[in-house]
This record gives sequence, C-alpha cells and structure tokens, in this order.
Amino acid sequence: MISEYRNFSVIILAAGKSERMGVPKLGLKFDENMLFAEKILESILEIEPMECVIVVNHQGLELVNSGKVRISDKVKIVLNDDPDKGRFYSLQCGLKSLNSRGNILITNIDNPFINKDICLKMLRQINDCDYIYPVFNGKGGHPLLINKTVAEGILLQDNTQMNLKEFLISYRKKTNNVSDQKVLININTPEDYINIFQPCS
Repeated sequence: MISEYRNFSVIILAAGKSERMGVPKLGLKFDENMLFAEKILESILEIEPMECVIVVNHQGLELVNSGKVRISDKVKIVLNDDPDKGRFYSLQCGLKSLNSRGNILITNIDNPFINKDICLKMLRQINDCDYIYPVFNGKGGHPLLINKTVAEGILLQDNTQMNLKEFLISYRKKTNNVSDQKVLININTPEDYINIFQPCS
C-alpha cells in the first residue's frame, strides 16, 4: 500500500504512572470492542510500519500478560522499569529496542484518535526536516515523527528527565496543518475521559 514510505517504525508511549487518571490508560475503554491500546495499534498497523513498539510500566505489563489488553504478535512490548524517570526515558527505552534506524513515529497512549492519513502525510514530508508534527488552529498536536538524526541524539542524551520539546529546539522543524481537532486531545483525568467517552463510561 505505501511501500515507498515503509522505512519507519512506531513507538507508543504507555508507561506513565497515570496518577491523575488512577488506572493505566492502555486499559481504558475506547468503545464496546476495543481498549485504548488496541485502538491505537489497529490504526498504526494499517500503515504497515517496519516495527511497532509499545513501552509499558509494570502495571501495563500485567494487563497485557493477563490478556486483559490484547496486543498483536506484530508488536514488541518494552518495559520501562522506572517510570519515575519520565517520558523521555520511556522514549529512550523504545528507541533502544528497535532493530531499524529509519524515521520513527511517536504517539502517546492518552490520545487514541491517531489519524492514519495524517501519519502518511507526515511520512511524505519528513525528508527535508528532522521532525514534524500536526498543527490544528495554531496548536501543536500528536503524533510526532522524527528522523534518524533526532533518534540518535535522544539515545545519546544522559539526562533522562529531559523535556522532549526543549530537546528538539536545535533540530529542523516542520509542521503539518490539519483539520482534525482530535490531534490536540490528551486524556489525563477521569473528567477528560468522561467528557469524550461518556457513552463508554
């Protein structure tokens, strides 16, 4: 389907402590048939990445091992055994687990509305920049697509508490204006979830 853009991998960050939500977000119900992790993976696997990794903490790993969250055998599960180190460390864990070193699409478990058309558009535009992300009405959203140069820089960073946005300042940026407001969603609290998923609550 998209053979000319096949040199990319995906990392799903799902190792946060979810203190405000109270439960691991990968196990939140998306609809009557799927959980957040399952919905994101369904969308991601449609664009045929070379590799797909989901980074989880111990709670998330228990959900997967118990069968409560169904993960395709095409997906590599990576454990962040120290979630206190934060999102940047989770990203490092995911990057270290990859066998390929092409472009890397990074998405968070707290936005299950990943849009494959937006992903494909960014994959076509990454050649003349180091990273790219969607923008709706002037606000930056998700997912983030980085190239090999950025990935290597992240792996070399000793400060595991680094803010990713600040880290990216020294790299070449491109934005992709989109009409899908859902790129801005971050579901961090029960209130966020109820506002968006009232029918499933």
